[in-house]
Amino acid sequence: MASRQSLGPQSSAIGCCLAEYASSKKLPVEFLHGLQLQDTTHSGRPAILIPYRDEDGQDIAIRYRLSMEGQRFVWRKGARVAPYGLDRLSDARKAGYIILVEGESDAQTLWHHGEPALGLPGASTWKEEWASSLDDIQVIYVFEECDKGGETLINALSKSALAPRIRVIRTAYAKDPSELHVQDSSAFATRWRSLLIGADPLPPLSLEQNKGKDSTKTEILLKLADGVELFHSPDGSPFASVVVNDRRETWPVRSKAFRRWLSGHFYEHNGKAAGGQALQDALDVLEAKAQFDGCCRDVFVRLATYEDSIYLDLANEEREIVEITAHRWKTVCDGPVRFLRPSGLLALPRPMMPGSVELLRPFVNAGSDDDFRILVAFLLAALRPDGPYPVLVLMGEQGSAKSTTARVLRALVDPATPPLRTTPQSERDTMIAAKNTWMLVFDNVSGLSPWLSDTFCRLSTGGGFATRELYTDCDEILFDAKRPIVLNGIGDLVGRQDLTDRCLLVTLPPITDESRRDEAGFWAEFEAVRAGILGGLLNAVSCALANIDSVILPSAPRMIDFARWTTAAEPSFGWAPKSFVAVYSRNRRNAIDVALETDPVATAVRELLEVAESETWNGTMSELLESLENPPGQMRHPRDLPRTAKDLSIRLDRASPTLRAVGVEIRKHRGSGRRSRLVEIRKVASRTDVCDAFDAPA
Repeated sequence: MASRQSLGPQSSAIGCCLAEYASSKKLPVEFLHGLQLQDTTHSGRPAILIPYRDEDGQDIAIRYRLSMEGQRFVWRKGARVAPYGLDRLSDARKAGYIILVEGESDAQTLWHHGEPALGLPGASTWKEEWASSLDDIQVIYVFEECDKGGETLINALSKSALAPRIRVIRTAYAKDPSELHVQDSSAFATRWRSLLIGADPLPPLSLEQNKGKDSTKTEILLKLADGVELFHSPDGSPFASVVVNDRRETWPVRSKAFRRWLSGHFYEHNGKAAGGQALQDALDVLEAKAQFDGCCRDVFVRLATYEDSIYLDLANEEREIVEITAHRWKTVCDGPVRFLRPSGLLALPRPMMPGSVELLRPFVNAGSDDDFRILVAFLLAALRPDGPYPVLVLMGEQGSAKSTTARVLRALVDPATPPLRTTPQSERDTMIAAKNTWMLVFDNVSGLSPWLSDTFCRLSTGGGFATRELYTDCDEILFDAKRPIVLNGIGDLVGRQDLTDRCLLVTLPPITDESRRDEAGFWAEFEAVRAGILGGLLNAVSCALANIDSVILPSAPRMIDFARWTTAAEPSFGWAPKSFVAVYSRNRRNAIDVALETDPVATAVRELLEVAESETWNGTMSELLESLENPPGQMRHPRDLPRTAKDLSIRLDRASPTLRAVGVEIRKHRGSGRRSRLVEIRKVASRTDVCDAFDAPA
C-alpha cells in the first residue's frame, strides 16, 4: 500500500489519503479507522477504500475515494450499488428515526455525533427497493441539499412508500451536515437538534409533477392524506386526526370540516378544485382505511379519562387541554386522548391558581349554604368524565335568576352556543345533542313527558339508543352517553319518581328590586373571576382523585358515586369531613316530599292507610284500585289515577322507593286459588338513604 508521505503536499490532484480526508472533514482518523476506512491505491493512485456492508455486516460493495475534488469516486468492478451504513440500522431502530444524506462523509459526520444516518451514494441513485429496509423506523429525516441533486432526491422520495414518514431538513447556512460540522464542530449538536425540530413534512406531488403518470385527482387527494392519523371509535365510526398549524384537530371522516381541509389542501398544492366526485372517492377510501387499517380508540367531547388522569379540553385557539392527576393539574398543548370540537363548542378560560369556588357565590342565586354546596357538588360531578351524574333542577318563581344561574354553571364546565336549549322533540334529538355537547341545559321547562323523563334517566346513569340510519334498510346508528343535565322552570318540573330519584332540587329565592344587577355588569364581573373559579374546581377534582379510594359511606344512597366523589373533594373546599352527606340527605328528603306531592298514586296510597287507621292493607290490584277511587270517608282523588289494574301496578312500582322512604312498603306476592296475585301495603319505619349520624347541620 502506498505511503502518503512520499507523495508530497500537492498530492490531492493525483490521489488522497485518510489523514488528508480526516483533516478536511475535521473527523478523528481513529474514528474513521473504526469504520474500516483505510488507505489503498487504485490504478496506481493513492485512494481511500470505503467498505459498504449489509445489515448482517457482510461486504456488498467497495467504493474508492480518489481525490478531494473533481472526479472523486469510483466503484470496484462488479459492485452492487447500495446505501452506505446498512450495518448500523439497528441504531436507527432503537432511536426511532434515521437521517438520509447524500454521500459517505455526511453519514460519517452524523455517526460521529451519535446520530443514526444512512448515506445515499448520489442524489439520483435512490431505488424504491431500499425502502423495505426502513419499514420499521418511525420517522425518516432527509437532508435536502441546496442544489439540483437535492431537488432530484426529494422528487424521488415523494413517490416512495416512505413519503408519509419523511420530514425534510433544510438550511441556508451549510450545503450538508459535513459542512455544518466543519464550520463549528462544538456548536453542531445544538444546531442539528434545531434543524430536526424544524423539519417539514414531505410536500406532496402536484398535478404538474404527476403528468404522464396516470395519477388521478383521487390519488393525489389520498397522497395529501398520507400523514393523517386514521382510526375508528368502538362503535365503528371513522375519524381523522390532523395537525393544523401545530395544533391537533380530530374530525369524523365524513364531516364537513375534514372534507374542507382535504379540499383546501388540494387547492393549496395544485391551484384548482379537486371536484366533488374525486373528493367523494377519496373519502370512501379513507373511511375504509380508518375502519379496517386504523386502530380502535375513543373520541371525547370536553372531558376524558386516560389511565389515572382526567383531561379537560379548553377548546381555545391554542387547542390547550388541562391534565388533572391526584397530585396537581396543569395546562398542556397535547395529550394521549382525541377530542372532538363540535361547531357549538366555546372556549373555557385558562384556569388560574390557586382559585376558589367561593368566588362563585355572588353569581348564583343560592338561598342557603346547603343550596350553594349542592350547586358546587353538581359542578364537581360534571367534571368527572365517567359519571353517573345527578340531574340539577332549578326551581323558583319568575325573576329568581333560574336561567342566569344555569348559564353561569354551564360557562364553568362546558360553554356552548346556544347556552340554553328548549326541550327536545324526540329521543333521537336528545341523543344527538348529547353526542355534540357535554352539559345539557334546558330552559323554562314546564313539564316532562314520560319518554323525555325516561331519556333523562338514561343520560344520567347511562344508557343507549339505537335507530335506523337514514336511507338504509338495516344499518343502525348507536348512541350511548352519560351527561350532566340542568333543568329550570317554575313549579315542580319532575313528576316521575325514577327521575326524581336522580335529581338535586334547588329552589331559588326571589330577587328584590334593590338586589337586581344590570346584565352587562354582571357578566363582566363574572368573566373577571371565571378562570379563578375554574381553578378552584380543578383543585377539587385533583383532591377527589387523591382521596376517592379512601372514602367509605355508612350506607349506599342513590347516586352513591356522586356522594363519594364530592365527599372526597371536601378538603379542597374547606368543608368539614363528610358534611356533604348531611347536605345531600336533606336535599334527598326534599326531593321525596316533592315526589309525593306530585304523584297522585303515592298520595292516595298514604291516605288510604291514614284514613283506614290500619297498619296494613291486603287485596288484589283491582281491589286496591277500587279502594283508591272510593276510599273510606268518601274522599275523592284526582282523575289522573290509573284506570286499570295493570296501569296501577306499574305506577306502584315507580312509587315504591319514594313510599318506602316515608314508611310505606308495598309487597306483591302470589296467593292461593283465584286470588293468585295479591298486593300488601303496610306501614314500616321510615328510612333515608344516608345514615342519620351524618344528618346534622353543616
